[in-house]
Amino acid sequence: MEIVLVIIAAAVIYYLYTTFQNYLKNPLNQNPQTANAKKDDYEEYTDPYVEEDPMAKLRASEYGVLIALLGKLSMVDGSASKLEYALVKKVIKYILEEKLDLTQYELDELENSYLEIYHSPGTLSIEDLSEQYLTLTKGEYRKRIKVVELLFAMGYADGILDAKEKDMIIDIAAYFEIENSDFNKIYDDFEASYKDTKKPSLQEALSFLGLSSNYTKKELDDAYDVKLDSINHNILNAKNFNKSYIENDGKNVILLEESYKALDIALKNQASQNQTSQNQNAEEDKLATSDNIKLLEPAK
Repeated sequence: MEIVLVIIAAAVIYYLYTTFQNYLKNPLNQNPQTANAKKDDYEEYTDPYVEEDPMAKLRASEYGVLIALLGKLSMVDGSASKLEYALVKKVIKYILEEKLDLTQYELDELENSYLEIYHSPGTLSIEDLSEQYLTLTKGEYRKRIKVVELLFAMGYADGILDAKEKDMIIDIAAYFEIENSDFNKIYDDFEASYKDTKKPSLQEALSFLGLSSNYTKKELDDAYDVKLDSINHNILNAKNFNKSYIENDGKNVILLEESYKALDIALKNQASQNQTSQNQNAEEDKLATSDNIKLLEPAK
């Protein structure tokens, strides 16, 4: 019996010895799952002493991704209208209102950073940005609906929804997992509102913006900003999640844009007429001076 135990012990020792020798000869010959796990752990390791780039962190945040999406939409048709830019600044204003612990200097810096993201939204695709936003707003379906409303407001900012803008909004809504019924209602409401828009008369436009008939371009721009600021439909506020943008403040935004356009065109026409009149007067003065010179010439 003792001999059997000795033989078994010897066999075990020999096995362990040969296994250890093989390991020393080929240390990489390990369990692939264990090796991959260690590799993944190493790749995911972040040095706590290396400070993360603040701008990169902001771009990856919920609001950073939102502003980047707005920037992508503004760029798709080549340029941003006055209302598009104003709506983006209004969204940034709402974001900053939540930062109660920041100084004015820090708020100004944060605003500039968001504007930088808007003007340079980065190389990420619409799909990547939309899926990031979907992840960051998990469980906030109504918030994503409000963002789609904002996208339509920006798309219609110049009065016409460009085909490229329309396609991009449809794609974003799909990535946001917006139900067809909800998307179709938003689409139909905007289309109907802009189709039935009544152009205001000059007097109605002046009254809406609180301007006198002898307004200047600066006064027109200032009145526009003040009026838009008074239209307070904060899409980020949960209180507005169940309120339709177009049925509430959206119609006032449309009237504001149409009033501004009418008065801006009138101002340009007046300036053109004044320039034409000045040119005619200058030409008449030139001819009169020429006639006077001829009268003073001695007769031959």
